[in-house]
Amino acid sequence: GYETVVSGEGESSTTGLYATAGCTNPDAYLEEDLALGPGCSPDPDFQHNVALEVWGEEKVAALNERFKDWPQVIPHNLGDIGYPGVEGLYIFHKQLQAAFADGLMLEYYRQYNTSFYRPDVYFD
Repeated sequence: GYETVVSGEGESSTTGLYATAGCTNPDAYLEEDLALGPGCSPDPDFQHNVALEVWGEEKVAALNERFKDWPQVIPHNLGDIGYPGVEGLYIFHKQLQAAFADGLMLEYYRQYNTSFYRPDVYFD
């Protein structure tokens, strides 16, 4: 077995990637300035060593591009962890058809915006 210590948690896969890159404020990854936003540097004090289940290859590609001048901090992909995963939006056919009959297309993520639509009426 392995002895582990949970060193933090984040709101997304991107937060985990920035944490393992040594950034001190990984939740601020959207900020343009790497030093002032997420607190990244070319010589970080690594506090987080592993990010499990990073979903979305585009996130990894964006991080690699952003840190191309600091390759020493880019986390290495060690491969899968033993099971396949599929990203997507899943819904039962019954709810999908009921909403569609009312003009709401639940296969489109923007139609879940409750400021404009009522997708909740199709679920228990």
